[in-house]
Amino acid sequence: MIPLGLILNELLTNSYKYAFRDNASEWIGINIFKEGTAYVLTYSDSGPGVPEGINHLESESLGVELIHMLTEQLNGDVRYSGESSNTYKINFEKIDN
Repeated sequence: MIPLGLILNELLTNSYKYAFRDNASEWIGINIFKEGTAYVLTYSDSGPGVPEGINHLESESLGVELIHMLTEQLNGDVRYSGESSNTYKINFEKIDN
């Protein structure tokens, strides 16, 4: 749960830092659901997303690197889409301690 909480903290911080520009229509969406044997976290916001021409997988941003490292701790993977909204989809397996 700690890596998941840290991932959400980083995503929320990025939304408030970069996405919102004092616009009344700004929003954040967070969903966690089970899909087969895996869990899926989707995080979306109404911000402009990653600038065009920048690959989030190759980003040197400490925050993006942190999200990827924490997702690896969950034995998961991260996908980003900036098409209809700024969305991160993180798939991970349940880890028994």
